[in-house]
Amino acid sequence: MLMGVTYAMAGNRKAVEEELARLRALAQKSYVPVVYPAFVCVALNDLDGVFDALYQACEERSSYLIFLDLQPAFENLRLDPRHKDLLKRIGPR
Repeated sequence: MLMGVTYAMAGNRKAVEEELARLRALAQKSYVPVVYPAFVCVALNDLDGVFDALYQACEERSSYLIFLDLQPAFENLRLDPRHKDLLKRIGPR
């Protein structure tokens, strides 16, 4: 996950896509927290990808979501209307 974020910050989109593919392939074999791709997508400023991953995390009842509003990396999500919907799905924290 951190390599994907690093590649995104360096502007290496091809390497980011490869890292996301690696994470998805690994998830087929073993547990990979669904928030990992969300961090990579937020570094790419791919809000659709971020929300897809976070909605999936909600479906999986990821405990990480209780920190959603505390994570600085996700700060720019708060202006998106999907953020409020996601918080409703998560419920009281």
